[in-house]
Amino acid sequence: MMSRFVIALLFFLSIGFLTVKVIEPFKDMESIKDKNNLAEIQEKTWTEWALTDFNRQRNNPAKIVIIGSSLVLTPVNLADAHFHNHTINGALHHKSDLLSSLMSKQSNNEAENFSFALPGLMPSDAYLITKLLLTGKDHPKLLIYGVGPRDFVDNLLASPASTDPYRCLSKYFSATDKDGAIYLYKGKDWQSHLDYFLAQHFPIYGQRNEILAFCTKQGQRLYTQAGPLIDGRDEPSTFANEAVVTNIHNLLPSYNPMAIGANQALFQPKVQLDPDRLTKNLDEYRVRYGKINWDTFTCQSSFFVDVLKIAEDNNIKVLVVAMPITSVNRDLLPEYISALYKDNLQVLSKSFGAHFLDLDDVNCFNDQDFGDTVHLSTTGSIKMIKLIADYIAEHELYKTNTTDQNKVNTTDRRHLAETGIKL
Repeated sequence: MMSRFVIALLFFLSIGFLTVKVIEPFKDMESIKDKNNLAEIQEKTWTEWALTDFNRQRNNPAKIVIIGSSLVLTPVNLADAHFHNHTINGALHHKSDLLSSLMSKQSNNEAENFSFALPGLMPSDAYLITKLLLTGKDHPKLLIYGVGPRDFVDNLLASPASTDPYRCLSKYFSATDKDGAIYLYKGKDWQSHLDYFLAQHFPIYGQRNEILAFCTKQGQRLYTQAGPLIDGRDEPSTFANEAVVTNIHNLLPSYNPMAIGANQALFQPKVQLDPDRLTKNLDEYRVRYGKINWDTFTCQSSFFVDVLKIAEDNNIKVLVVAMPITSVNRDLLPEYISALYKDNLQVLSKSFGAHFLDLDDVNCFNDQDFGDTVHLSTTGSIKMIKLIADYIAEHELYKTNTTDQNKVNTTDRRHLAETGIKL
């Protein structure tokens, strides 16, 4: 008897063939953006919130873009909460107003920026953002990329294709994938290759995120209209209601795990430090660092190189920032890994004309500057933004047509080959 799996697979393939003519595939990135249904969905993932805001600013793109993980996202939002003296909504806030203010004063020029800092962002995700969204005639002048050791050695990363930014951005890549580059996406296993094949040849699968977005939007609309009839309330409800979102995630823990409601990520101007903050997430990082996976390290280092290559090819200046972490967190890593991580950042950055700012070795951050073992507190966040602004001003990174002498020679490039990273 034919197994249920085979029957389901044949049924899915049949639906896929039937919808080839019915669902129009994306032809280019502009058509994808035009069909974006995210703006009307009130609960999105961090990546979707950022993409919605980014698309909204397409007619006036920022000349400075900030990327990084939560090590960057947290201080950007905390510093602005203090700067404005009011709560910052992390789902909606994608810029550093403090950095803009400091740079405007230093250069007497407008210095608007956009922050693509996302929780858990890896160099592979940064590569997708840079390649797909930051190239072309409206590319930024300056890319500020904050990194930490976890970005290169995270044992919780199944593959570069397992992240939320990949889920959201791979469709952009597929639309412009004339040379099959996504098929060669570093670190992908056979399941990811199958995912690519299905997305390319079966529109109902390739546009599953758009279908999900449409269904989610209709479900939210239905809930808004039917809510009062169901529970007897006089006023209409909204799906974005915090209690509603919390209840749904409590009932369905695996439902859209990276999603947040519009008011679920709030950053306050004043945050009281937890006395146990320097121990509470150590167990998590013991797992993340764990046994060093060299495939992950070299794979993510290769993506880091790709980011720098794309920036260099598009005349985008890059400031790589080694984010500060506490000594208790750093001590979880073998000493040789910490040294290799820093050495690679410095040499790789200089190889492609990027600047390197090591905030993990400036001796100006202490335990009071951290909210846990890796994320900065409000005071640390303000220090970080000011140090970055000072570096940009000192090295005139925001000026156009400045000569950069940051390249390294052939000997240094040969040194890179010893790490197993292909240039």
